Amino acid sequence: MTCEENLRLLAEIRGIPRYNVQNEIDQYLHKVGLFQDRNKLSSQLSGGNRRKLSLAMAMMGGTRILYFDEPTSAMDPGSRRVIWSIIKDLRNQGKTIILTTHYLEEADELADRIGVMSKGNLFAVGSTEYIKKEFGVGYHLYISTKYGHEIQKQFNGLKPKIIEIVTNAIPEATVVPYSANEVLKFCLPFSSQSKFAELFKTLESEDGLQVHHFSNSHHHLSTLIAELRNEQPRGRLFEYIY
Repeated sequence: MTCEENLRLLAEIRGIPRYNVQNEIDQYLHKVGLFQDRNKLSSQLSGGNRRKLSLAMAMMGGTRILYFDEPTSAMDPGSRRVIWSIIKDLRNQGKTIILTTHYLEEADELADRIGVMSKGNLFAVGSTEYIKKEFGVGYHLYISTKYGHEIQKQFNGLKPKIIEIVTNAIPEATVVPYSANEVLKFCLPFSSQSKFAELFKTLESEDGLQVHHFSNSHHHLSTLIAELRNEQPRGRLFEYIY
C-alpha cells in the first residue's frame, strides 16, 4: 500500500466523513513531510520515513489519545526536531500522549511526566524536575577564565581563592574534576539553592579573579540515567499528582 492508501484505510476505520478524508490526508502528509512521497509504497520508505508515516496515521481523525513507540528512531537530527515540534503541538492541543524512547533528551524535551525503567522494572515516575531531584546530586556550577595564556596562568593560581569563596558561601559545595584546565566545576546541593544569588554577586564583584563566565545547571537527564544503569535502584519512587 502507498502512503496515501494507508491513511485512507485509517480514515475508513475511524469513520472520518468522506468529504473530509482527502483534506486530512493532505494535511497530515504535509505535516510530516511525506507529501511528495504520497504515492510511494510504504515498503519502499526509509526507516525514518516509515516512522513519519506511522505518526501521520496516528493523527488521522483527531485522535485524543496517542501512543508513540520510539517515534524518532532512525531519524536524522533535523527530522527529529520536526517530529518533536509536531508532538509538542499535539500536547498543546490537550491530547494525551504516551511515548517510549531511548533518547533521554527526547524525554527531557517532550514529557510532562517520565517513567524510568531499570533492569525490566519501572522504578520511578514523575516530572523531569522530580526525577532530577530524586536521583541527581544537585546543580553543576562552571566557572571559566578570561581568554589569554597569561590570564589562564593567573587563573590557575587563583583557583584556591575561588574554591574558598564558593565553599564559604556554600559549605556543602564540592569540587568536581573537569577536563578543561581553564574551568572550575563544582557540585552544589539542591538544598543550597537560596544561597546562589549571594554567591553569584560575590563572584561578580570580587576583583582580580579573572573570571570570564560562570553558569549553573541541573544534572542532564541522560547523565542521571547513565549513572543509574551502573547502580541498583533504591526502591520505587513515584510522584503523585492529585
